[in-house]
Amino acid sequence: MGLSLLSNLNVLGVVLLGSIGLCGAQLANLNTSTEKPFLPKGLALGSQPTYKTKPFTSFTLDSKKNSVAVLDYGHEVGGQPFFDVQSLSGPAQIEVKYTEAYHGLEEPFSDGPLLYGNQLANNFRIETLNITKTGRYDVFLIQGGQRWESLRLLTEGSIKFSNVGFHASFANVDPDKEPGFFECSDKRLNEIWKAGVRGAQSSCLEQGSQPSTWRVDPKNGVLVQSLRPIQSEKSPVVGNHTVEFEAKIVRGGFWYGVAWEIGKGGGIGLQITGDLPKATTFKNHNYTLSPRNTLQVTSGWGQVNQTTLPTYLLKTFDLPFPVQENKWYNIRTTLKDGYLSASIDGAKIFNMSLTSYRVLFRGQMKPITLTGRFGLGAYQDQTAYYRNVKVHDDDLGALVYESSLTSDGILDEYGVRENVFAACLDGPKRDRLIWLGDYYHTSRIIGVSTSRFDLQRGTFESLIPTQNEDGLFSMSAPLGYQANTTVFADNYGLEDYQLLGLLSLYYYVQSSNDLDLLKQEWKYFERVVDWSVSTINKTDGLVHLNGAFTGPAESGSSVSCMTVQALHSMAELASAIGKKNSAKKWKDAGDKLTEAIRKSLWNDKLGVWKLSTANETDFSVTGISFCTTSKVATRTQATCSFKALEKLALGPGYMDNTRTDPDAPTASISPNTNGFLLPALFEYGADTKGSKLIDTLWGPMVDDIKTSTGASWEYVLHDGSPGLGLFTSLGHPWGGAATYVLTEWAAGLRPAQGIDGYGYKNWVVGPESGLSMGLDYAHGHLQTAFGGKIEVTWKLTSNKKNMEVSIKAPKKTRGVFVFKGEERQLSGQEQYKFTVKV
Repeated sequence: MGLSLLSNLNVLGVVLLGSIGLCGAQLANLNTSTEKPFLPKGLALGSQPTYKTKPFTSFTLDSKKNSVAVLDYGHEVGGQPFFDVQSLSGPAQIEVKYTEAYHGLEEPFSDGPLLYGNQLANNFRIETLNITKTGRYDVFLIQGGQRWESLRLLTEGSIKFSNVGFHASFANVDPDKEPGFFECSDKRLNEIWKAGVRGAQSSCLEQGSQPSTWRVDPKNGVLVQSLRPIQSEKSPVVGNHTVEFEAKIVRGGFWYGVAWEIGKGGGIGLQITGDLPKATTFKNHNYTLSPRNTLQVTSGWGQVNQTTLPTYLLKTFDLPFPVQENKWYNIRTTLKDGYLSASIDGAKIFNMSLTSYRVLFRGQMKPITLTGRFGLGAYQDQTAYYRNVKVHDDDLGALVYESSLTSDGILDEYGVRENVFAACLDGPKRDRLIWLGDYYHTSRIIGVSTSRFDLQRGTFESLIPTQNEDGLFSMSAPLGYQANTTVFADNYGLEDYQLLGLLSLYYYVQSSNDLDLLKQEWKYFERVVDWSVSTINKTDGLVHLNGAFTGPAESGSSVSCMTVQALHSMAELASAIGKKNSAKKWKDAGDKLTEAIRKSLWNDKLGVWKLSTANETDFSVTGISFCTTSKVATRTQATCSFKALEKLALGPGYMDNTRTDPDAPTASISPNTNGFLLPALFEYGADTKGSKLIDTLWGPMVDDIKTSTGASWEYVLHDGSPGLGLFTSLGHPWGGAATYVLTEWAAGLRPAQGIDGYGYKNWVVGPESGLSMGLDYAHGHLQTAFGGKIEVTWKLTSNKKNMEVSIKAPKKTRGVFVFKGEERQLSGQEQYKFTVKV
């Protein structure tokens, strides 16, 4: 159909760059962060990028020899970029790239673009500085997460930088300095522990730490740069309609859209590139990708492909006349009966049919979606003003939306206000959404490391306004938009995320002893639990959901066992605050569900939990994991199912289920689902399997300087590389389960079971798994809710026949030391020292 799929590997020409602010403007004093800045640790100079750096110092770029500087921050960092210019020979243009994995510096678009959601951050990973004088340059849009940065001088002459860095948008704290700590005789395990901590640090954000991405002018409207088309929550979803607005190009052009989802997803894109005057156009502008005086129509997420986000160039049209910078134009676009048309100042640009096109959407070729919302944005090298937008519903024959875009309130309406809640995201680079299911591991990591219970509480508080009539919370609430239920009505599809959210709440309370949150917001949490009870089918006694991430939604082992664990956990929380009736009801429902699972979902012949009643021979990591941790499985069943894991083994870990094709080149391993399994292995004595899994799956995250960010990953390929290429989030706490497992099983420090364990009032120290892992020494400490830290150190003597143990704990707490079947009760003191035979 004349359809071309744009590739980010095969686009001709040089990279397309975004601007910062206005041409030549010195953007100082824009930062409001109270965190100390992130500063580079390494520097390399030359004509091409290299990862081999030397200690950072001030540096000079010159056009003849050292035109490229590579900066290594040593680990994941994020925030508002700044550049301190000490001297320059004349006006200079600098191309800046940001990336988590080093390889991004060698790619035309770095590790971006990142166009799935609004993000409250730059949607592109390349931008150009136009520097005309010395001093501090603060970039307006933050970069969410990266380890590497490069600067390339595009113009003749030289420029000296005394410093560069990021005004931190998340905590700049060394993992070793957090309230929770872990160290052992295996240095690689120490780095693996830190990886989960950095994942949580970089993904959990303080209120107001992510600044607005739009600027509002009372006369000119909104100034937008380097952002995907962004939607109004007040403008309705429309089909046949006309959208009209005024636009003024500051540099390059502008990018708007129709038929987009709100907050995330793609749609029909329309990019207008202006006259591109020499005086203001960057030297690296890509004239192939964005030709002068054209309008390009696309379907998808942007102008180029990005791994799982395909983009299709439908047509390129010449504009009827040159479109100049700093001049207002009226843009009118109509989508009606499968036809799309646009005009500028009343002059027709195009009229085309969309009905014959097919585009890839969620794995299938489908017609282009012709309903949705309009959006206003600016592509990678573009800065533009918008004002006076109107939407006319052509079916209703009525004006359904109108805004001058000149008041501060539109920041809320378009979801670009600074974040009003503290919240934990899935990752700092992408998706930058509050994915409810991802939070499971984050919640547990925080308890053994940062103790940022304020950020955890903020996460739950941010979800409460999104609760719908069925009792479900938004599964992926975006930053920026004010939390509500009316806009994100389609944001509840993965219903097992509600269960993971409840378990996240349980682990939060277990670590923090924050019973006040439960008491204050109980009616909201209670509704989610009552909904989960309602999903238990009266015919087969198993869970039936409308959609699930972890396995079959109907009568599946994963969702059914997860529900048991959620019901029993929430029953315990109910008991903790005196809600006896709810506690009994939920425990009874969980017990009854347990019986149904044991009856219908155990395959005795294969020795494993069935994927579902509709698929009795396949099985999954999550089914095995949750049927074990929920205690649905007997110890014998747990041991048998662990043996069955060998059929899922692939490279560094285990495939999600037996239906996954291990020979597919893109077959990846999920540290998230393997993370559900990891504590189950240690809890049921499979220390060898657990230790090997940490080594093979989490080890690659810290081994290679070119891919390691010091933080946990989203996915891992069978060869140990990032699972989604450069698109992979390399700061993803859902991949950080090894962190809390090392604290709980290698150091051996964990809360006691039940209500008495909340806040570590009662605790357990059991280091036997640490010995099984081959360790000679382990040390860990974490914050309790009872006046201080609990600290554990164990060490083998030189002959390895004895273990010396030291435990410090608040006097208000008590514990038990468990080792090789024997228990030692510990209470009434602040320090305990003893030796046991190995």
